[in-house]
Amino acid sequence: MKYLCSLPLILLLVACSVNVSKDKSAIKRGQSGNSSIYAEWKQARPKVKASVDYYNDRSYRFRYVSIDSALFFANQAYHASGDYADGRYEAMVNRAFVAYQQMKFDIAQNILSQVRKNTRNQYIHLCADVLMMKIAQRIGDGETFFKCRNRAIKILDRIGEGNEDVDERYQRLVNYASSELHIVSSTIPLPLGSGSNSRCTSA
Repeated sequence: MKYLCSLPLILLLVACSVNVSKDKSAIKRGQSGNSSIYAEWKQARPKVKASVDYYNDRSYRFRYVSIDSALFFANQAYHASGDYADGRYEAMVNRAFVAYQQMKFDIAQNILSQVRKNTRNQYIHLCADVLMMKIAQRIGDGETFFKCRNRAIKILDRIGEGNEDVDERYQRLVNYASSELHIVSSTIPLPLGSGSNSRCTSA
């Protein structure tokens, strides 16, 4: 009788042992699965960067050809960027350029302010400052124009003093920003209502 009473207890212990073994196996499978997912993510990340860079390049090339296409590719880059922050902020600068072309200056300024606040990438800061100069020129904001111009020049000086090789894509950004800086600097913004503000435009 004593042995019969302990039989349920023995069965319970056996069942618990089986469940523990199953749980350990599940944990091992989960850990293995997470490693596999991480490995796949590491392989996919270069593909994400390549896609985002492609979209940003296309947006840039369509700037003066088709503003709708420029916006389309900027949006593609933005939504595909994931954790590729530099690609996302470059896409935001491209979006701001579209807003600038559409004369939506408040929207463009807001986007560029977010870019400057959230990234330390000096190449993207350079493009944002030059575009902000163009906006300030159009709206007759001399203070912002010269503030952004001085920042852009300092960034170009720092880049010029660097000894490291510049990534091809970043070199393209530098070349673009440098040429735009010289073009936009050739015309000093006049206050709105001066009667000559129509001359304060850039290509």
